Amino acid sequence: MSIQLNLYKNVLKHSGFKKWTTKPEELPSRVERYNAKHAFEMPKENYDHLFSQVEISLVVHNQMITFQVIRMVQKTPAEKAILYCPGNVLPLYPTKEELEAAWKLGDETHRDIWLPLYPHTFDSTINGQVACIYEVYKEMLKYYEAGAIDFYGYSLGATILLDFFPFNNSHEKLASPRYLFLISPVGNAVGKEAETMKKISRKDPLMSYTYGHEVLKGSDDFTHFRHMDLANTPETWLYYGDCDIYSAKAPSIISTFKMDLIPIHAVLRKECPHNYCIRNTFKEAKEDYEEIRRTITQNDPQSGD
Repeated sequence: MSIQLNLYKNVLKHSGFKKWTTKPEELPSRVERYNAKHAFEMPKENYDHLFSQVEISLVVHNQMITFQVIRMVQKTPAEKAILYCPGNVLPLYPTKEELEAAWKLGDETHRDIWLPLYPHTFDSTINGQVACIYEVYKEMLKYYEAGAIDFYGYSLGATILLDFFPFNNSHEKLASPRYLFLISPVGNAVGKEAETMKKISRKDPLMSYTYGHEVLKGSDDFTHFRHMDLANTPETWLYYGDCDIYSAKAPSIISTFKMDLIPIHAVLRKECPHNYCIRNTFKEAKEDYEEIRRTITQNDPQSGD
């Protein structure tokens, strides 16, 4: 384990974040208090001509939902894009650091970034959130070819992007994107996975077993990652750290992909926590972050590899 990773994990341990997750019943009130103090604002300094918002409305379960998508456009025209789907199970969304990470990935791969501010977990079901992403992708297809779009998501965002494909198969069947990148997708424990989660929880610096097992308990079956219709899912890259309780879901995901004969490249990185490689801040993260960047740009002319 690198010194930087060790320091990062110590920061997480002392942040008090894991303590939050031991009491899921208190999370809605904590979310409300946090959001009141940290209202989201569009970046302004030096970004006026690069950042814009797209408003999308749809009806889910007889309820009208309207949400914003942050569109980060490259300084020179980009004919390719990334649907960048962050997590939002907990209230730290979207932070300045998340926006910077999204912009950095777009800048390094010369892709436009579409980052949806989809409804919060406490205000929507997983199915409702997937429906929102479906509408975002449909809007993106007005600007880009399907083969010029990659899906990239982490935490709940990764789960939603994976669930997009069964949803798409039962709806209009939009053309599939080129690649799918999943970092630390969350999901319900099934059978022996619960015991695995308990064991991992002892070394997870961010998530408790209570949270990991309970917070999605009432969600749709999609979050089990079993018996999913993954037809038309593109080649996929899956990343978990072995200190992430949700890495207990990796065997289910890999097995489902293999049964459906869909190419999947899976990494289980030793000593790494949840969402470890969305930034290249330490050696272990950098290796996998760079793999994602290279994969996205490998067929681009003068990609700079």
